[in-house]
Amino acid sequence: MPGAQSPQRSADSTLNTLNGALASAQAQAQNFQVEQAALHNLELRNQTAIGNLQAVQLSNEIALAQAQQLQLLRQIVMAEMNSQNVAAANQVNGQVQSNLAAQAEFSAPPPSSFPDLLTQPGGAAPPQP
Repeated sequence: MPGAQSPQRSADSTLNTLNGALASAQAQAQNFQVEQAALHNLELRNQTAIGNLQAVQLSNEIALAQAQQLQLLRQIVMAEMNSQNVAAANQVNGQVQSNLAAQAEFSAPPPSSFPDLLTQPGGAAPPQP
């Protein structure tokens, strides 16, 4: 079957993808304290903004922080989608491999010691009802 991966290679690919997604989530989780501090700083500056210019500048910083958070969210959702797709593909590949193995077993010629039940001794076919 062209393009099919070996079961081991397919499992390795799946595990590598899942590990990559977990590493991405862990990297984002490690930034929570830094992000929380930045949000707290924005909150304090919002409470103490003097004049329209500072308020507008702070609003722009808040909008940028929101855009960054949305990018991080998109990144983690894409990693999750990729992981799910690879896991599903691995499952389908396993089913295909299992089906191919079953087909090969049923298509294999019988061992020479296996009795021929379709013909009677002497090579004649059994009578039809």
